[in-house]
Amino acid sequence: MEWNRARGILIAVLLLVNLFLFGSGQSVRRQKTRLPEDYIQTVAAALERRGLEIDSALIPRDRIFLPRLTISTGGALQPLIEALLQQQAPATLVEGDATHYSSPAGEVVLLTQTDLVFTPSEPALDLPEALRLLGQGGFHRGDFAELEGQRLQQLYEDTPIDGCGVALLGGRLTGRLLVLDAPQAVYPETDLIDPPNALMLFAAAQGASAPSGGRTVLGVSVVYRIGAQGLNTLTATPAYRITTERGAYLVDAVSGAVSPSTDIPAELPPDLTP
Repeated sequence: MEWNRARGILIAVLLLVNLFLFGSGQSVRRQKTRLPEDYIQTVAAALERRGLEIDSALIPRDRIFLPRLTISTGGALQPLIEALLQQQAPATLVEGDATHYSSPAGEVVLLTQTDLVFTPSEPALDLPEALRLLGQGGFHRGDFAELEGQRLQQLYEDTPIDGCGVALLGGRLTGRLLVLDAPQAVYPETDLIDPPNALMLFAAAQGASAPSGGRTVLGVSVVYRIGAQGLNTLTATPAYRITTERGAYLVDAVSGAVSPSTDIPAELPPDLTP
């Protein structure tokens, strides 16, 4: 009886020690990732001097730790094409870079290895049906965040992938999709650029063309930036999406390169417009 009681006390003590160590570890990690508030305010003031207006509350307070992804694209969308057409449909026509597939269920035009347009025979698609078909093609509901205008933003482990996702336009499904079941993930050897420095790089890149009165930053978020690596390979690099009243831009968190952001299509390609 005494031994059972002593064993219970020992287990309780060990649990308390483990909880203490876990809490201490989380606190240390938080101190390493959290950016000092005086640093944030100093950068916000420097940005305003460079003509970039920003509410300091919009600047993310944490460093990011995300891998660089290498993604295979060759033939990756074939399971989705078969799900959309409800059968294994052969290519019926190749026009330039576009390949057409058809079945009684409708037609898929594969514009590139990652970009497609699906036109159902009938009825026109709605969002629940689109999600069901995406699920049959290997994409899960958790792979997307729902946006305004019947659009779905593609995610990788909760981080948006710039320019990737689909939209429902006139009952058609169109967009860019990446198959992310097993991408090669490599963490950079050096620390990623933090949010304040990304904003400074953006201000420097925009400074020469900024009009009198400067620009206003409306939001800063973490995304993946897509780049080409080879014939059947893309890369996805951690980046910051900076939204201004003039548009959205990306700052690569590895290289610091600044480029325009790519939105999910708001209209069909001209040659596919009804």
